Amino acid sequence: MDTKDCNKYGFWIGYVDPDRTVDDYYHQPSDFTWLYEACEYFVKWDEEQPNDNKKKLPEGQNCVQLWFRTNSNGKVLGDGNFDDEYCTEKKGYICQVPVGCACSQTQ
Repeated sequence: MDTKDCNKYGFWIGYVDPDRTVDDYYHQPSDFTWLYEACEYFVKWDEEQPNDNKKKLPEGQNCVQLWFRTNSNGKVLGDGNFDDEYCTEKKGYICQVPVGCACSQTQ
């Protein structure tokens, strides 16, 4: 999972800040919401997240990824916790499939 070429160190999980206005307000954890209610009680932000970084886009970071990365010394960063990210980043994604759905059955 720790490869920038494959997934830019994270995967989209369907947790977003729907308010994408450009302002001086830095978004807080309570501003984010799940696209699907099944996960609504699970939240695991990484340390100092969300930080709503606005360096790349003025509306900030409004989408959430599961994040894992190691630095050059091998120290784990992220460790699979939540990190806000720019919604324009191309990443893999983790999706939810209902148990009764035919596409969730292994052959």
